Amino acid sequence: MNNNDISIISQPIFLVGAERSGTTLLRLMLSDHSQICWCPEFEYVVDKFGDDGIAPNLDQYYEWLETHWIFQATDFIINQSLDYNELVNSFLCQQLERENKKIVGATVHRHFDRLPKIWPDAPFYSFNSRW
Repeated sequence: MNNNDISIISQPIFLVGAERSGTTLLRLMLSDHSQICWCPEFEYVVDKFGDDGIAPNLDQYYEWLETHWIFQATDFIINQSLDYNELVNSFLCQQLERENKKIVGATVHRHFDRLPKIWPDAPFYSFNSRW
Protein backbone atom coordinates (compact mmCIF):
# COMPACT_ATOMS: atom_id res chain seq x y z
CA MET A 1 0.00 0.00 0.00
CA ASN A 2 1.33 3.37 -0.94
CA ASN A 3 1.41 5.53 2.20
CA ASN A 4 -0.13 8.40 0.23
CA ASP A 5 -2.93 6.20 -1.05
CA ILE A 6 -5.61 5.74 1.59
CA SER A 7 -8.29 3.25 0.62
CA ILE A 8 -11.31 3.12 2.85
CA ILE A 9 -12.75 -0.32 3.36
CA SER A 10 -16.30 0.40 4.43
CA GLN A 11 -17.49 -3.18 4.71
CA PRO A 12 -14.86 -5.54 6.06
CA ILE A 13 -16.35 -8.76 7.40
CA PHE A 14 -16.09 -9.30 11.15
CA LEU A 15 -16.33 -12.68 12.79
CA VAL A 16 -17.07 -12.17 16.47
CA GLY A 17 -17.24 -14.81 19.13
CA ALA A 18 -15.84 -16.02 22.40
CA GLU A 19 -12.34 -17.38 22.56
CA ARG A 20 -12.19 -21.17 22.22
CA SER A 21 -15.54 -21.21 20.38
CA GLY A 22 -14.25 -22.31 16.97
CA THR A 23 -13.58 -18.91 15.43
CA THR A 24 -10.04 -19.95 14.46
CA LEU A 25 -11.25 -22.99 12.54
CA LEU A 26 -13.87 -20.93 10.71
CA ARG A 27 -11.30 -18.19 9.98
CA LEU A 28 -8.90 -20.75 8.51
CA MET A 29 -11.64 -22.13 6.27
CA LEU A 30 -12.63 -18.65 5.10
CA SER A 31 -8.99 -17.68 4.50
CA ASP A 32 -8.63 -20.68 2.22
CA HIS A 33 -11.11 -19.08 -0.21
CA SER A 34 -9.43 -17.61 -3.28
CA GLN A 35 -10.95 -14.15 -2.74
CA ILE A 36 -10.98 -13.82 1.08
CA CYS A 37 -8.11 -12.85 3.37
CA TRP A 38 -8.27 -12.58 7.12
CA CYS A 39 -6.75 -10.71 10.04
CA PRO A 40 -6.81 -12.98 13.08
CA GLU A 41 -6.93 -11.65 16.64
CA PHE A 42 -7.85 -8.09 15.60
CA GLU A 43 -8.44 -6.95 19.20
CA TYR A 44 -5.55 -4.47 19.01
CA VAL A 45 -7.94 -2.29 17.00
CA VAL A 46 -10.66 -2.16 19.67
CA ASP A 47 -8.87 -2.65 22.99
CA LYS A 48 -7.82 1.01 23.30
CA PHE A 49 -10.85 2.47 21.49
CA GLY A 50 -13.29 3.93 24.02
CA ASP A 51 -16.80 2.67 24.65
CA ASP A 52 -17.82 6.28 24.08
CA GLY A 53 -16.46 6.18 20.52
CA ILE A 54 -13.38 8.23 21.30
CA ALA A 55 -10.22 7.01 19.61
CA PRO A 56 -7.10 6.61 21.74
CA ASN A 57 -4.31 9.14 21.89
CA LEU A 58 -2.28 8.21 18.83
CA ASP A 59 1.17 8.60 20.39
CA GLN A 60 0.15 6.30 23.25
CA TYR A 61 -1.44 3.89 20.79
CA TYR A 62 1.73 3.71 18.64
CA GLU A 63 3.77 2.99 21.77
CA TRP A 64 1.31 0.31 22.87
CA LEU A 65 1.36 -1.36 19.43
CA GLU A 66 5.16 -1.50 19.55
CA THR A 67 4.87 -3.86 22.54
CA HIS A 68 1.77 -5.79 21.46
CA TRP A 69 3.06 -9.22 20.38
CA ILE A 70 0.04 -10.11 18.24
CA PHE A 71 0.22 -6.82 16.37
CA GLN A 72 3.99 -7.16 16.00
CA ALA A 73 3.52 -10.56 14.36
CA THR A 74 1.45 -8.92 11.59
CA ASP A 75 4.35 -6.75 10.36
CA PHE A 76 1.83 -4.05 9.52
CA ILE A 77 3.28 -0.61 8.89
CA ILE A 78 2.13 2.17 11.21
CA ASN A 79 1.55 5.25 9.09
CA GLN A 80 1.68 8.11 11.58
CA SER A 81 0.20 10.58 9.10
CA LEU A 82 -3.22 8.89 9.42
CA ASP A 83 -5.93 9.48 11.98
CA TYR A 84 -7.05 6.50 14.08
CA ASN A 85 -9.83 5.24 11.81
CA GLU A 86 -7.62 5.56 8.74
CA LEU A 87 -4.76 3.80 10.52
CA VAL A 88 -6.74 0.75 11.59
CA ASN A 89 -8.35 0.65 8.16
CA SER A 90 -4.84 0.65 6.67
CA PHE A 91 -4.15 -2.62 8.49
CA LEU A 92 -6.97 -4.25 6.53
CA CYS A 93 -5.68 -2.68 3.31
CA GLN A 94 -2.21 -4.04 3.99
CA GLN A 95 -3.64 -7.54 4.47
CA LEU A 96 -5.56 -7.29 1.19
CA GLU A 97 -2.47 -6.15 -0.65
CA ARG A 98 -0.27 -8.89 0.81
CA GLU A 99 -2.64 -11.64 -0.17
CA ASN A 100 -3.88 -10.04 -3.39
CA LYS A 101 -7.51 -10.85 -2.61
CA LYS A 102 -10.74 -8.86 -2.90
CA ILE A 103 -12.45 -9.38 0.48
CA VAL A 104 -10.98 -8.83 3.91
CA GLY A 105 -12.22 -9.94 7.28
CA ALA A 106 -11.06 -9.97 10.87
CA THR A 107 -11.79 -11.96 14.01
CA VAL A 108 -12.56 -10.10 17.23
CA HIS A 109 -13.21 -11.83 20.56
CA ARG A 110 -13.91 -8.85 22.81
CA HIS A 111 -15.12 -5.24 22.57
CA PHE A 112 -16.69 -6.02 19.21
CA ASP A 113 -19.45 -3.57 20.11
CA ARG A 114 -16.88 -0.84 19.33
CA LEU A 115 -16.36 -1.95 15.73
CA PRO A 116 -19.48 -0.20 14.32
CA LYS A 117 -18.08 3.10 15.58
CA ILE A 118 -15.15 2.60 13.19
CA TRP A 119 -16.89 0.65 10.40
CA PRO A 120 -20.65 1.46 10.63
CA ASP A 121 -21.50 -0.43 7.43
CA ALA A 122 -19.56 -3.61 8.17
CA PRO A 123 -21.38 -6.93 8.49
CA PHE A 124 -20.87 -8.93 11.68
CA TYR A 125 -21.17 -12.66 12.06
CA SER A 126 -21.44 -14.03 15.54
CA PHE A 127 -19.98 -17.44 16.04
CA ASN A 128 -21.32 -19.58 18.84
CA SER A 129 -20.43 -23.18 18.26
CA ARG A 130 -22.24 -25.88 20.15
CA TRP A 131 -20.13 -28.95 19.58
